[in-house]
Amino acid sequence: MDELISVIVPIYNVEKYLDNCVSSICKQTYSNLEIILVDDGSSDKCPEMCDAYERKDSRIRVIHKDNGGLSDARNCGIREAKGTLITCIDSDDYIADDFIEYLYNLLTNAKADISICNFVKTQSLNENKIDSSDDRIEFTSEQAIQEMLYARTFTTSAWGKLYRKILFDKVEYPIGKYSEDMFTTYRLIEKANKVVYGNKVCYYYVHRPNSILTGSFSDKHLDVFEALHIMMDSGILKSKEANKAYKSQMVSSMAELIEKKPPINEKVQELWEETKKYRFEVLCDSKASKRVRAQACLMLLGYKFTEKIIVAYYKNKWR
Repeated sequence: MDELISVIVPIYNVEKYLDNCVSSICKQTYSNLEIILVDDGSSDKCPEMCDAYERKDSRIRVIHKDNGGLSDARNCGIREAKGTLITCIDSDDYIADDFIEYLYNLLTNAKADISICNFVKTQSLNENKIDSSDDRIEFTSEQAIQEMLYARTFTTSAWGKLYRKILFDKVEYPIGKYSEDMFTTYRLIEKANKVVYGNKVCYYYVHRPNSILTGSFSDKHLDVFEALHIMMDSGILKSKEANKAYKSQMVSSMAELIEKKPPINEKVQELWEETKKYRFEVLCDSKASKRVRAQACLMLLGYKFTEKIIVAYYKNKWR
């Protein structure tokens, strides 16, 4: 018998996108679902929309709560989940009709604890016919953490993955942090006996101009470096290969920070000086992506030049 899968959807002021997201979940080919919509104190029409969805589909359960942020909403949904498996979907994104079936088959066939699909970034709400191969790769937990840091096939994101619920025992998303996935995903992977990745595109990440990742600089954007330092201090990156993957992620994270043009204060200068040490090694690392190696090359020319090129690149990327 198919296992019950809990779908966790944190929701905050996304009325423009919510219908598309929830509709894509309700029409999944895998039907044994509980769909937990966590309204995180939305001030738009999302609370009423959630209640309407609940009346239409008996699999939907709505939780209304005071605003506590994305991590708090995810944690709330996970605590309430009754399924043996969990997947998280951001409320402005959407999924292919076979997203859950595909991840479930990946997980069960590989006898893994986490399965992951490919994704695309889009500005469209109906881009659901992406041609992609169905190559599959199995990883040990150590290999998967390295792959996550290199971000060649999958990233730290909570979404786009199916987890055995038991992995969340004593693991929660940190409240009040940006880059909350960086604090958490490696801990879930560390507890997994096996991770399996399938290259089929089943998740659609919608680019929003005012999202956390695309907004203007905030001190919260430094949280990702705190998460990386915690990961390093935890002792799970002992091997030479893991250290190289960490350095690649540091360069990538620094490039994303520079794009936001932060003030050059003591903390930013400290992070830049740390990342500078990794430039040559990342540039020569064949496992690092071409994008990250290009960023490391840029950084050899100094902060101001790197900022000028990266800002220009991102400015034109979504035109």
